[in-house]
This record gives sequence, structure tokens and C-alpha cells, in this order.
Amino acid sequence: MIKNSNFENEEALLSRFSAGDEKALNLIFNSLYNRLCLFTDQFIHESDVAEELAVDAFHKLWERRCDFSTMQTLKSFLYVCARNSALNYKDKEQRRSKKLFSFLSEEDIVEDPIVTNIIYAEIWDEIQQEINALPAQCAKIIKLLYEMDLSPDEVAAQLNISRNTVYSQKFRGLAILKKKLSSIHFALFLSILFH
Repeated sequence: MIKNSNFENEEALLSRFSAGDEKALNLIFNSLYNRLCLFTDQFIHESDVAEELAVDAFHKLWERRCDFSTMQTLKSFLYVCARNSALNYKDKEQRRSKKLFSFLSEEDIVEDPIVTNIIYAEIWDEIQQEINALPAQCAKIIKLLYEMDLSPDEVAAQLNISRNTVYSQKFRGLAILKKKLSSIHFALFLSILFH
């Protein structure tokens, strides 16, 4: 059960949420986020990615906020959404790993580590250019998370923003990069970030 003095009961909370009340969204987010992260992490065993997928589930929930008649259906939606995203992520990661392994095990690349380093440097330069082209706040957050290796909480504290904003901007940045980079470059970018 979700309790807060601003709402008489869960029906009132759900009603305000459906009407687009961001305070209701924040209360639901704060009550369910940690549980959803733990649930999602059971599928993929990568806590950072599990957190992103949980935030994504809340984005989808907010987009469909008028579709829920009870808090139980709302919670069920979040868990199903997070589970499906986790399974899709796991499947994509397995396919990405196979593609990347295949790409990196080409005979001429393996035989010449200098060529491998040149290719890596060229691809990473392209990735850096695309990161720099992101909207300012988004680029700053991506750089702090991945180049400075700060945690989302550390980024939030440094920029004086909420943790939710960090995840939102991170998700936005990754979505933009996925569109801008070729699939093999984006796969390499993800492999650098998560391994």
C-alpha cells in the first residue's frame, strides 16, 4: 500500500495520477522504484541497466496514466513492462556480443593489434563527437556518468538535480546516440559503458 498525507487513499492517489498530477507520480515513483530495480536486476544482473529500465517503465506508465483502474493494475503494468524490457535487453546484449565478437575476431584485425587500436580510436572519436552534439545537460550527464565514472547519486549532487532527472537525461542521451550512431558503433559504445 502507498500512503501519503497528501492523498486520502490509493483511489485518490490513482485519480490524481490519472489526471496528470506530478506529485502523485513522484509518490508512486518513490514508493515502487527500488522494488522495481531489484525485480529487474534479477533478470539481467546489471544494476545500472536495471535502474534505467525501471525509469523507462515509469516513463511508459506516465504515458498511459489514464489506463489504470486500480493501483494493482498499475503495479502489474510496471512489473510486466520492466520484465519485458529486461528480457529484451538480455536478448539484444547476447546478439550484440555475438556481432561484436564476430567483428573483432576477423582474421586481419586479430593479426594486427595496431589496426585494432586505430579502428577503436576512430570509432571512439565519432562517438565523442556525437556525445558533444547532445543537448548541453544531457551531454554533461553522459560525460559525468561514463567519462568521470560517477554514480547517478554523485551526478545529481554535483549538478544539484534529482536522481530521476539524471536517469531521464541518461535515457534521453542514449536514445539520441542510438539514432545517430551506426549499429556497430553503438554496440561498441555500449560494450565500453557496461563492460
